[in-house]
Amino acid sequence: MFFARTCMPELFSQVVANGDEAAQQATEHLIKTGSRRVAFLGGPNHLDMVKRRKHGYLEALKANKILIDRDIIVCGKINFAQAQQQTIRLLKKENRPDAILAFNDIITYAAFTAVKSLGLRIPEDVAIIGFTDTEASEYVTPKLSTIEDQSHKTGTLACELLMRVIKGDTKRYHEVVPMKLMIRESSAKNKRKQAVIKPLHQAVLLKEKRLFIFVTRPQHRHAGARHDITQTTINKSFKHMKKNFALAALAAAVMMSCGSTKSVGDATALNGEWNIMEVNGSKVDKADVEEAPFLGFDAKDNNVYGCTGCNRLTGTLKVKGNGGIDFGQMGCTRMLCANMEVERQVLDALGKTAKYSLDGTGKLTLTDKSGKTVILLEKRK
Repeated sequence: MFFARTCMPELFSQVVANGDEAAQQATEHLIKTGSRRVAFLGGPNHLDMVKRRKHGYLEALKANKILIDRDIIVCGKINFAQAQQQTIRLLKKENRPDAILAFNDIITYAAFTAVKSLGLRIPEDVAIIGFTDTEASEYVTPKLSTIEDQSHKTGTLACELLMRVIKGDTKRYHEVVPMKLMIRESSAKNKRKQAVIKPLHQAVLLKEKRLFIFVTRPQHRHAGARHDITQTTINKSFKHMKKNFALAALAAAVMMSCGSTKSVGDATALNGEWNIMEVNGSKVDKADVEEAPFLGFDAKDNNVYGCTGCNRLTGTLKVKGNGGIDFGQMGCTRMLCANMEVERQVLDALGKTAKYSLDGTGKLTLTDKSGKTVILLEKRK
């Protein structure tokens, strides 16, 4: 019995998804909503799953009479860093793609990060749809359009067929579990032309999800307030402000001369990627992780992303006054690594984080409510 894979169908039963149809429908959606140069970022070409999804993508281009450009079809190792580099390479082309169909969640988030790193907008400059609908899809900005693989149903059906085989059933089964296109915010350039996407199957399949509501405070908190302040009051306030400013500048100079090591700083100073050096006072041992753990911040869009040492994470954050920081709901990819302890510690520490501080030498410290350091980071060069 093969689950989500096709191998020697004349000898073994298979339970697979309709990846070709799903890829075709996703590509059709990108084209109908304003994209014309759709790139395909896939895994190794020898995988049946990659072949099927690429086939559906190509069929959509043919059906819409769009020239197939082999230079924007990239298939290789399923690796975040490599996928990110390949995406950046494509987007730096003179005739760059304006949309991306990504093979799985790792490649999807690599492409998402690459687009953002180049200062391009999603979906206005580059639209994105990715396979595998993880919870993280709804926690990034913009929310990701994805193709849900119905893995729970696929696994359940595979187990049912396996039990039949154990009981003596010799019939060879080839079952196809339909995927579902989830349209969110990352895929439609022209929302007025956004097509109503029909499900890839007739049955309505519900996926249990928790609902999270993120509330952001308006930047102009006093917009619309009464403007009945007299000119005299303004003049007095201005004089008072100048006096306070001079005192503040003097205090800052004294603090700097005394070698103060930690400051809150502007939230934009968080932007960029930071290597996780210590968690709860213990140094991160590279031998204990699949990939060096890090956090990336985008204060403008209130996003955080990174690697736990095993899985990729993405979510929201809110930077408050006086060095306060609040990480919202985090979503992770679902790989199983040999050692999951560092990941557990990183996620637990992020859940406890209440404040941050920068020391001006490329070090970032995250602390809990009591002031205890939970994560120490160093700016990537």
